[in-house]
Amino acid sequence: MTVVHLGLDLGSTALRAASAARGEAVTATVLAGGGWPWLSGVRPFPSVKSKLGVEPEAAETVAAALRAVRGKIGRVPGTRLGHTVISVPARFSSAARTALLAAAEEAGFADVSLISDTVAAVTEQAEGTRTGTYLVYSAGYDGCELGLARAVRGSCRVLGYEAAPEPDGRGLDADIIGSWQAALDRYRVPKRPGESGRARELAEQVKHRLAAGESGYFPCFVPVPGRGELRTRFDQALFNQQVRAAAAATLDSLTALLARTGADLSAVDQITLVGGTAAMPAVRAVLDGLGLPVAAAEAGQLARGALRHAQELGRRPLSAYDEPGPAAGLRRTRPLASLATTVLVPATQKSTMDSVRAAGPATAPELIATARRLFAAGRHAEAISAAHLAWRADPHDADVFEEMLDLHCAAAMTSPTLASFAGDEHWLRCALRHDQASTRIRGLLAERNYWQARDLLLAGNRGEAQVALDAALRWGPDHPGATALSREFGPR
Repeated sequence: MTVVHLGLDLGSTALRAASAARGEAVTATVLAGGGWPWLSGVRPFPSVKSKLGVEPEAAETVAAALRAVRGKIGRVPGTRLGHTVISVPARFSSAARTALLAAAEEAGFADVSLISDTVAAVTEQAEGTRTGTYLVYSAGYDGCELGLARAVRGSCRVLGYEAAPEPDGRGLDADIIGSWQAALDRYRVPKRPGESGRARELAEQVKHRLAAGESGYFPCFVPVPGRGELRTRFDQALFNQQVRAAAAATLDSLTALLARTGADLSAVDQITLVGGTAAMPAVRAVLDGLGLPVAAAEAGQLARGALRHAQELGRRPLSAYDEPGPAAGLRRTRPLASLATTVLVPATQKSTMDSVRAAGPATAPELIATARRLFAAGRHAEAISAAHLAWRADPHDADVFEEMLDLHCAAAMTSPTLASFAGDEHWLRCALRHDQASTRIRGLLAERNYWQARDLLLAGNRGEAQVALDAALRWGPDHPGATALSREFGPR
């Protein structure tokens, strides 16, 4: 009878499985949506995963999901289940681990082991043959965790962990809902459905749009009796700034991790990003500033790493997977930030861009003329949206293309401040995506990052200044201002 081993990634929003006999092709299984009812209650919208060891109902939900996974694997004739390895955060408490193991036993799993997300990620990254030191930066729905591990020919040894309360998806959802509810409070709107799961779903939609580089409205316009319709607009630049600041704060955790383990940053071969929040461009931009290769883990990487571990059990001494004890979790202590502005729109009024879209097809020159008027009025985001529409209307018109790029660059460089940096950089990166060979745009990215580094240094924020300076030198290694400023920082 063929022995099939199983690796599981216990994610907050999805349960991923990878199963295979040794030497055979891997079968992937994903439970999400109705198959993995991962939310455990209303605001602050904790995940079932975070309630393991705290609420019995959470263990029952996990057991039901594991039972479903086992049922899928057990359907193959002539096979039996061997080792099962589940990937969890290192900061998982003893009570949570005990509850998870009990849930697995209840679901019919007899031989179950737990490993950390760091070990699972590195085990798959190294593919059993590579040697290297990896920094695993995990940030998903609940909290943030940094793990430093060394892989040597199939063995993975964790050097240490540090935990941080953010950035994470739940905190960002809470900020978006909190900003929306604050708008309702200001206008004394009587009905506030913010405690419902529907509000969280809408906040998640806003979060994904903001992370993708789009400002936009909360998709629920609220009527204000006798006054009009309340629209809450979320600004991508503010969102980016907040995520970037949270990610920059985790560099302190990285410094502590390196100091405690006696490791040097230069010894790290790669930073591996695990989780949806870690993959956000604003988080990656901070980590790119460290000057190391950065790679995002694939969706099934942790499950496949757990499977590799399961397949090696019995063939390799367990000390090969030695880990420190789990790190303590941290609570988010900062107040919720406002990410939104509100507009009370009379029933008969629409924005310029609403009118542009409602009017139907327009020529590229007409749209570019609209973009110029919007830009002159200081409405840069709407101007660039109109420029995008112009280019899409006639993608072969070189003049329209150049004017679209010019508007991006002007929006980024016209009135730069510390607070506007995330939005400014977003416009320049957007322009670069359109014209990846442009030395002008790369030069502007170097210049804007240099300005940010200079201003942060003047403000006394040396750590973030170094991140911006490193980015400036990546975009423009010969940038005179950045080169001079690097000498002021001295050797690293």
